[in-house]
Amino acid sequence: MKNFQKLAMGMLVAVLAIGFSAFTQANDESEAFAVFRYDGSPQAWNDPSLDQNVSNYSEVIGEPDCTPSNNICTYNIVGGEVTQNTKGTLQ
Repeated sequence: MKNFQKLAMGMLVAVLAIGFSAFTQANDESEAFAVFRYDGSPQAWNDPSLDQNVSNYSEVIGEPDCTPSNNICTYNIVGGEVTQNTKGTLQ
């Protein structure tokens, strides 16, 4: 009977630990619910060294109008990092 109580207590602690971690684990794949434009000079599409200073980007209000080019038209912020969204030039 003593072993059964230890087993039950161990299972209860495990369930509580798993339940608690479900509420405290950060989600690194969070994505911004907005479209951004770069405030500096145009950055090339597939540029491996995108400016990661989020303060250099502004939110695009409304639908972005992109014309064809080899630059990046709009950006997303995913997990705190700037990523390419649309190819083109923002008008």
